[in-house]
Amino acid sequence: MTIDESAILKYCEDHSTPAADYLKALERATHIQMLKPSYISGFCQGRFLSLLSRLHKPSFVLEIGTFTGYSTLCFAEGLAEGGKIISFEINQELAAFHASFFPTTPYDDQIEIRYQDALDGLAEIDEAIDLVFIDAAKKDYSEYHDLICDKVRSGGLIIADNVLWKGKIVDGQDNKSASLRAYNKKVLEDDQLINMLLPLGDGYQVMIKR
Repeated sequence: MTIDESAILKYCEDHSTPAADYLKALERATHIQMLKPSYISGFCQGRFLSLLSRLHKPSFVLEIGTFTGYSTLCFAEGLAEGGKIISFEINQELAAFHASFFPTTPYDDQIEIRYQDALDGLAEIDEAIDLVFIDAAKKDYSEYHDLICDKVRSGGLIIADNVLWKGKIVDGQDNKSASLRAYNKKVLEDDQLINMLLPLGDGYQVMIKR
């Protein structure tokens, strides 16, 4: 029997709790206004991130790479009372989009976007982190990891996106594939972590800090 993967994906979407209206509006706006709308997490990935956040109930989420804020809002859905998100975004040109959209959601006062290179900004984070989401420059994943791992509390989550790199992770010869292979190996060999690499979207590396 031939499996229609697109039909299976649609079936999964149709039998999952729908995304909130603000996420639907954000997805539409991203596809209309952005040159590379495929950078958005999208429905299935977003529902998975929201589910993890609701299970974990983090007080402090650190996000490396905001884009238009879809994943940011998915994590916000599970924040503990009084919780917050700090998200690093290197592209200052996205500030106007964020300023026009986040105030239309229930989470505007819990989200802080810092428009700077995360490699510089992460040194300023000095409190225990409950959940980290890495989705920025692929060549820097290992360095992000080194900068945040000791700051994640025991039992905290680290999630890294795009770790299958469009299917090229196994034998791709480009620099990003090589960097992500090195990162996946680093995670597997890190005794501080329990991990599972999930083939969801472009690949999620999901880790629990021991």
